[in-house]
Amino acid sequence: MIKSFVFPGELIGSLSSAHWHEKSTFDLIALEHSVVLKLNFSLLYGAARTNLELAGDVMDRLLIYGRQKEQRERDLLTLSAEGRYHALLREAPKIVTSIKQKDIARYLGITPVALSRIRRKVCLAT
Repeated sequence: MIKSFVFPGELIGSLSSAHWHEKSTFDLIALEHSVVLKLNFSLLYGAARTNLELAGDVMDRLLIYGRQKEQRERDLLTLSAEGRYHALLREAPKIVTSIKQKDIARYLGITPVALSRIRRKVCLAT
C-alpha cells in the first residue's frame, strides 16, 4: 500500500523514528526529480524548545501533518473505494494525470482492475 503522496512544499517523515531514533517503518520514493531537505530532528526539537517563534512554526506544521493523517485514516475506515477515489480527485485533481494508475490503486487500497471499473463508472456518470 502507498501511505501518501507528497507534493511540493509538503513534509513527510516518521515522527516516532525521528524523536525516538528508531528505524522508520516506511520508505520514500520520488516519482519525479525532487529537491529533498533532511532536517536533524534533535537540533530542530532543541531549538524549538528555546525559540517561541520556531516552536509555533513547528506546531503549525505538525498540526497540518496530523490533520492529513487523520483524514487519510478516516477515509480508509469510512469510505468505499469509490468514495476514496472521489476524495482523492477533490483533494488532488491533477493526480490522475501525474501518477501511474497502479500507484493510485495501491494508495486507495484496491487493485488496478477495481480502479479501472471505478474510473469507468465515474466517466459514465459525468
